Amino acid sequence: MRKIAFVLALVCGLTMSAEAQKGKVAMAKSYFASGNMDMAKRLIDEVMEANGTEGYAQGYFIFGQIYQSCLESNNGMVIPSDVTRILDAYLEVEKLDEKGKFGKKLGEQYKNLYIDLQNYGIEEFNVNNFTEAYNIFERTIELSKNKHFIAKVGERLDTTMLYFAGLAAHQAEDYVNAEKYYKILIPYDFRAENVY
Repeated sequence: MRKIAFVLALVCGLTMSAEAQKGKVAMAKSYFASGNMDMAKRLIDEVMEANGTEGYAQGYFIFGQIYQSCLESNNGMVIPSDVTRILDAYLEVEKLDEKGKFGKKLGEQYKNLYIDLQNYGIEEFNVNNFTEAYNIFERTIELSKNKHFIAKVGERLDTTMLYFAGLAAHQAEDYVNAEKYYKILIPYDFRAENVY
């Protein structure tokens, strides 16, 4: 009997905890909508630290929105490398969004995130952190193939990004990946003298 009572108490506690985390996500969303970024970020950080967004698409989406807004406003509340956390959060939303209700919203976020990723990759390249720059450029290229991104901005081949990925890999002495991207560029005659 004690075991049953313990299990029931545990289940009730977990359910109440999950609901409390969802409540914090809703409050973070409200603060975000009103422009109170300090409180919005503080609340969403609490939720993320407690794994409160586990299995909850809205939580990951709000996290991504808050962090992306902080990143793009340069308010110092997030660091440039957080751009990868933002992308990972949105990709988690895609996995959890079985009903497809976040598709258009993700497309809008991805449109700007594509530029955010490029900017961070260029920053890393400019300080000779070529491996990180390559990784970011590659993630940018992957994002350009995402169905929600394509639905928002259309399908395109960003030859500049392909070139930067090849160049960063080359500088990082990752010749296999450098060659991979340079070979993609050959038919497009993009900076042919450098590519060859």
